Amino acid sequence: MSQLEAIVGRSRRAVDLVGHDWGALLSQRVASTRPDLVRSLAVGGAAIDSEYEWHAAAQIWQTPGRGERHMEERLTPEAAVAYLIDSGVPERYARVNSWLVPGNKDCVLRLYRSAVRIGEEWEPDLGRLDLPAAVIWGRADQFVPLVWGERLAMRIGAELVCLDCGHWWPYQRPRETAAALIGLWSTEGEDLRWN
Repeated sequence: MSQLEAIVGRSRRAVDLVGHDWGALLSQRVASTRPDLVRSLAVGGAAIDSEYEWHAAAQIWQTPGRGERHMEERLTPEAAVAYLIDSGVPERYARVNSWLVPGNKDCVLRLYRSAVRIGEEWEPDLGRLDLPAAVIWGRADQFVPLVWGERLAMRIGAELVCLDCGHWWPYQRPRETAAALIGLWSTEGEDLRWN
């Protein structure tokens, strides 16, 4: 059982699960393997898809030796903060990013190396999803282009919400993200917020 599945399972009722990037991948996994735990799903910035080729940084991190060198040489504290700001993360969040926490670079490497084949391994279970869902995506996502969000939305029967921003839509478009979530939770005349 995954940690996310255990956390969601502690609830006394099905939850509205929202995830971005790795949170999106893990949320898709929990919703597809334990649909009894999830009432609605909103995800974006990463899609379980057997045809997806990992972005350039992920491929570096998945390569032993090369990933460690990249983390050491390219993701110094100053460079990591600048990289995140340049890709759309507000400075106040970029300055507290997980790469700055001792030991987290190794965690990132282990995570990416464990996930090389999740597209082909996890995709078949997506067919089990039958719940209100939204796929929220930045039109200019520089890590996972919009086409992958479109494919995911079609595959799981979700509404596709395209936002005029990059990868970090929760930071870059918080009002639009909130509106999309409220819209999801108020679908089909049933106000999911109050059940």
